[in-house]
Amino acid sequence: MRSWPQVYGKMGKLNRLPEIEQRLLRMSVQHSVYVIFGLHPSNWAGRTPWEHVATGALVRFRQRPCVVTDAHIIRAFEHAWEQDSSVTFQIGGARLFFLDVQRRMHSLSEASDLAVIDATGIEPDVTEGQDEVSGPTFYEPSAWPPGDILEGDVLFFGGYRDRGRSTMNHVLHHLYTYSNLSVIVTDVYPDRFKCKFDRTGWTDALNPDDQSGVAEGDFSGLSGAPIFRLWTAAEREEYRGREFPLAMFPTDQHPPDLVGFVMEHSPQQDMLVASVSVNIKSDGTLWPNTKR
Repeated sequence: MRSWPQVYGKMGKLNRLPEIEQRLLRMSVQHSVYVIFGLHPSNWAGRTPWEHVATGALVRFRQRPCVVTDAHIIRAFEHAWEQDSSVTFQIGGARLFFLDVQRRMHSLSEASDLAVIDATGIEPDVTEGQDEVSGPTFYEPSAWPPGDILEGDVLFFGGYRDRGRSTMNHVLHHLYTYSNLSVIVTDVYPDRFKCKFDRTGWTDALNPDDQSGVAEGDFSGLSGAPIFRLWTAAEREEYRGREFPLAMFPTDQHPPDLVGFVMEHSPQQDMLVASVSVNIKSDGTLWPNTKR
């Protein structure tokens, strides 16, 4: 399965991007993996094929490799399996059956809408070759949890979109990644935060002659995508109207904070809702009460 980056932000064509934008593009998706559940081609047997696409975040908690996705994705898979036991679950190139998912479930909380799956033995390599971005790797936080999320923080994120998928003979063989390199936190709650989109200045870097995609409101498939902090609200205010120095951008040696995971996008309000990373303990288990 091949992945192509789709990037929104103040950027030109991908092959003309400055080094910093290329770096952010890579970072936005390098810790993401596609998650699919549905009827595998080998099990269709004359039935109508279907697949549901989501995103998982690759994170190591105390050396344990994990995939973090949304609890509602797991519940949807379980419901589908109850209706048809041939439904399978796929993390990247690894196809799992119902009992595999249950056995690997490290922690799940519907209150925070998060599920942490033990990914021991699962290879994160999900593509036949990615253009413009490197293959996925596990995010390894130097400290956990990250600092508090605040209104005005600048974030970036990336994951896999259901829209624009490509199939051949009903078999999914292309998934397209989506990255957004600059969104602002507008509301913060104990267990989640929101980002009201301001699309002013957004451009579709893949289609410079057709900007119709900028107004696209379908973000299905991004549930579970990891969200990183680019700058804090204080840093954004300090450099308002000025260029940020190179030292203010994350690097592989100084990676960005993983501050949340996409829960949903409201098309009516054009708002992203995310579960905060502090809902997860340092060992990868979830707090039972996120309203603490």
